[in-house]
Amino acid sequence: MEALAGFCRNNDDLEAPRGAEVVHGSVHLRSSRAYRRLIPHAFATGGKAGDVVRSAELWSWVSRWRRALIIDTALLQVIIPSGDGERMDLDASHDDIELTASVRRYLDQQASHILVLPLLDLSQALAGMVTLEFDAADQIGEVFPPPALVETLQTVVDAAAPRLLTRPPRANQGFETDELLPVAGPTMTPVLELLAAFARHGETLLLSGQTGTGKSRLARWCHAQSPRADGPFEVLDLMTIPETMHMARLMGWKRGAFTGATSNVDGAVSRAHGGTLFIDEIDKLSADTQAGLLQLLEDRSYRVLGDNGGDRRADVRFIVGTNVDLMSQVEAGRFRRDLYYRIHVLPVQVPALDERSDEIADWARFMLARCSQQLDAGDWKFSESALLELEKQSWPGNLRQLDNVVRRTHIMARARGGEAAVTRADVLRALAMENPTAPSISDHLRRAAHAFVQLALTGDGHGRPLNLELADAFAGHVLDQAVKCSPSKAKAFDLVGLGNLVEHKNHYRRYRKAQEDIAALERREAQVHAMGPLASEEAKHRGAD
Repeated sequence: MEALAGFCRNNDDLEAPRGAEVVHGSVHLRSSRAYRRLIPHAFATGGKAGDVVRSAELWSWVSRWRRALIIDTALLQVIIPSGDGERMDLDASHDDIELTASVRRYLDQQASHILVLPLLDLSQALAGMVTLEFDAADQIGEVFPPPALVETLQTVVDAAAPRLLTRPPRANQGFETDELLPVAGPTMTPVLELLAAFARHGETLLLSGQTGTGKSRLARWCHAQSPRADGPFEVLDLMTIPETMHMARLMGWKRGAFTGATSNVDGAVSRAHGGTLFIDEIDKLSADTQAGLLQLLEDRSYRVLGDNGGDRRADVRFIVGTNVDLMSQVEAGRFRRDLYYRIHVLPVQVPALDERSDEIADWARFMLARCSQQLDAGDWKFSESALLELEKQSWPGNLRQLDNVVRRTHIMARARGGEAAVTRADVLRALAMENPTAPSISDHLRRAAHAFVQLALTGDGHGRPLNLELADAFAGHVLDQAVKCSPSKAKAFDLVGLGNLVEHKNHYRRYRKAQEDIAALERREAQVHAMGPLASEEAKHRGAD
């Protein structure tokens, strides 16, 4: 990078015409899925270096064309400097480029010309890009920089590519830890450097990574590092919201907007005004809401359901999270391609805990201290052998799994009594209860309870509550499964501790009751879904038509 910058500054062949200067430049190292690193060295000759992240908007273009591009920001044209200097008007419809509202915002800046150079690895795969921004008002309408200069610069970039792509991360300078970032190990340094730079930017930040890697915590940390830190931080977790309510929860609604809308309710966008909105599990977003979110991101405007007063402005920075490969969802037709490219401007992959094992001990200490504080249980510590045992393990459930094990270890250690120290034996006993291949009944029960409450929320306002007695259907399902897995009803009742009913021939009545409980819940569920808010809204509109 230093060689490239020095070449740009010192080579006489690169001397800019009078009135033209390089105002900014940066190197973006990234794959099709996520950023690897951002090298924000400016090649500025005029001391006007700007936002080091803003040129990320151009990645979608260079990744499609895989060649040097010049953007004339005044004429809104993309120029291919090789060959006959083909020009493409951004205002016109084109298969490979589009002048979206976000691109307009990006081009509305000091630079008159932007040069984008692809960065290829040894296998000729696209591994990043170099961007140079010029203030050359006298060259508007010209192919600038000239093709010969572009060719020379591309040669320099190609020569520098192996060194750039294999350059080790800087030594950990240390991130100041706090409540939101209690642990920051060396492995996470490149990721945190990216997030610290991206936090100051206004474009959508995409956090990808396995479940339990701490994406929500990192989203909060990014908000705290941003210019919007004094504003609200809102979370919209799509896993906890019925699909029919996605649009309503995002945009909000007015009283009477749909059946069950008995009052005005602010949506997540409104609540996050002046701050940050984190949309987790973005891949679960319903098709209709995907279209609404795309418009929201492009135009920064939205309309509350049932509001006839027109669109509202959205003063919000968006962070989105996912634990799946979004491109695979695009290819499968489950996620809009245009929305994918709109949220894929600043993608960051959060490493799994197994990839940052240097943090396991520190996270375990933090989790144990938090657990002790919550229970007012004194000052508990891990022995060194206990920490070594945790570090030896694989953690497919990431930080969430580690937290569960630490909590379990703490409970077991307190139960045995003695000094406030967690031993290796305590850890081994807790780990013995971890069997990732076997389903956890407690986890399934929590999911079933969550689904029950979500069904109640979906039907809220219809005048018929989802009575807790309907949860008896769970016991009914257990008994039904016992019958299906046993040679006889009598054996099934013995299996679940109800053998006494067989003796008095009452087990037939109990089994009929189980079937009735299951049927009652299924009927109520069908009624709620049939009366869902958005379905009712559609029915109302059909009646009006």
